[in-house]
Amino acid sequence: MNFLLEVVDSVDSTTAELLRRTSIEAPLGTALLALRQHGGRGRSERVWESPVGGMYLSVVLETNTPQGLSLLGAKALIELLKSNSLSPQLRWPNDVILAGKKVGGVLPVVRYSGNRLERAVLGVGFNVNQKLEEFSPELQPALTTLSRERPSRTWDVVEVAESYLLILKAELEALNQDGLARLARRCESDLEGIGDSRSAVLAEPGCDPVVLSRITGLDSEGALLFEDGSRLSALGREQRLRLSDDTSPT
Repeated sequence: MNFLLEVVDSVDSTTAELLRRTSIEAPLGTALLALRQHGGRGRSERVWESPVGGMYLSVVLETNTPQGLSLLGAKALIELLKSNSLSPQLRWPNDVILAGKKVGGVLPVVRYSGNRLERAVLGVGFNVNQKLEEFSPELQPALTTLSRERPSRTWDVVEVAESYLLILKAELEALNQDGLARLARRCESDLEGIGDSRSAVLAEPGCDPVVLSRITGLDSEGALLFEDGSRLSALGREQRLRLSDDTSPT
C-alpha cells in the first residue's frame, strides 16, 4: 500500500476528519497531517494537546489484523526514532517514550458494518518541535520532544511524517503477511519494564494502585505478560500502567 499525504494547517482532529469523509473522498492509503489540531483526542476521549510543531497524522489502512494496529503504529514510531540514534520504549499499549518521558502515542479507530471491517484509521501524535511550556503544566514533566532529544539538527514536521509513513508501510506489509504474533515478538524488546526489577502498577483515579508482577513480554495477541503467569489484554477506560516507582501522570 502506498500512502498519499495531505497536509492541512488546522483541523479539529485528523482522525475525525478522515472518518467524516466517504471512502471515495478518503480511500485506502489516505494520510492526513495537520500542523495544528483544536480537538485532538487520545485514549478514553482525553484531549490530546496539539500545539504547532507536533506531527498530528491519521492514516486510512487496509489490514486483515485490526487488533494489531496499536502495536503497528507504535512500532513504526519506535523504528523512526531508532533510525535517528535514539532508544525509545513502548509503554504498553500505545505510547512511545524516551528516557521515561512520553514522546508520542497512537490511537486506532476501527469501524465495522456487520462482521465486515468497513474502515480502519490509525491516529498518531508525535512531539517534534513543540516547546514544553505550550503544554499544560501538569503534563510538562512527563513529556519530551524530538527536537529536545536531538537538538543538533532541524526537524521539518512534513518530512518527519513522510519518513514515518515509509516505515509504517513496511511494518503494515509485514503485519498483513506474517500476522500479529510476529509483530508482538518484535515489540517485546522495546517494552518498558522488560528486564526491570520493578513491578507494573495499574493506576486509576479515585482507586488505590494495584501492584501487578514484573513484565515479561507479549503474547501472540499483543497482550501483556507477567512473571506470575497472568496477562493483561486491555486497560480500563481510566486506567494507566506504570512501573512501581514511576510517578508519571501519563
